Amino acid sequence: MEITLKKIEHSPLLSEETNAFTAEVHFNGQFIARAKNSGTGGCTDIFHEQGHIDTLQKLEVHYRTLPPFNHPLASSTIPMSLDFHIEMLIEADFRKRQTLKLLARLDRDSLSKVVILNKAQYDNLVVASNISISIYSIKYPVRFDKMTKYQRKKIFALAQSNLKPGEFIYNKNLK
Repeated sequence: MEITLKKIEHSPLLSEETNAFTAEVHFNGQFIARAKNSGTGGCTDIFHEQGHIDTLQKLEVHYRTLPPFNHPLASSTIPMSLDFHIEMLIEADFRKRQTLKLLARLDRDSLSKVVILNKAQYDNLVVASNISISIYSIKYPVRFDKMTKYQRKKIFALAQSNLKPGEFIYNKNLK
């Protein structure tokens, strides 16, 4: 039983208590429903496609038989359901997109600066707001592709001398 979501559209500006989104729900590769949440704390609404109401009902029964979810921030367990499973898939997709966006920004910044990151926070990278980024601002003397090996080594050594315990140089272009 594989549920996947396609055509996911996040609406972070509308998200207050829960993730605001719309998505297509696919079961074993077949489009069976649309899911949406307005982001105001209510449940996720699932609207079946014609001819798939029985499939949705069977999936809901199946998910209700699964063990409850132990959320690390909640004091009690959360009962499993189809809409909760969809919400977890949405959260995972949102975190993945935020992570990719942050990594793209770091890659872009590392073309003109030395980027220094905290190792523990980088290893636990989940969303952009959960990472402490300190950028040691040393502008490259010339375009990176025109730099000599000596200039790269000198910049790397200067950045390394400014590292605090637990930090590392993110730049792939200096190593």
